[in-house]
Amino acid sequence: MSTNPVGKTRNAGVVILLGIITFGIYFIVWYYKINNEVKLHDTNQQFSPGLATFALFIPIANFVTYYNTANRIKLMQKVHSSQDLISPVIAFLLLFLFYIGYPIYIQGALNNHWHEHAQTGSKMIGDTQAEDNTEL
Repeated sequence: MSTNPVGKTRNAGVVILLGIITFGIYFIVWYYKINNEVKLHDTNQQFSPGLATFALFIPIANFVTYYNTANRIKLMQKVHSSQDLISPVIAFLLLFLFYIGYPIYIQGALNNHWHEHAQTGSKMIGDTQAEDNTEL
């Protein structure tokens, strides 16, 4: 059983809807949260979720950070022997072809990964009850 925390399952449609309603602000918050969840879950990956999010505002670097986030998710999936691996190239292409396809693809891959871990009884990030039980 994995002792690393599991991230939050989100509805990709809600991510897109909130991103539209908040004029993109929620998308930035979501992007930080998913990067932070990946870092907390896969402690072997050394990166800054804040820096990854800040890169969204820098031309050229924003494309690199979109690709790197998808690649981090793929590395996390490989480490945990997930059956369904994300493709960073497809995620990157979805960014250009159908901008809304990126959060749908990324969040879908994360939801699948978190679901696999939830079946094994891993604790959720922010789940205080699970954290309290582990200290006993």
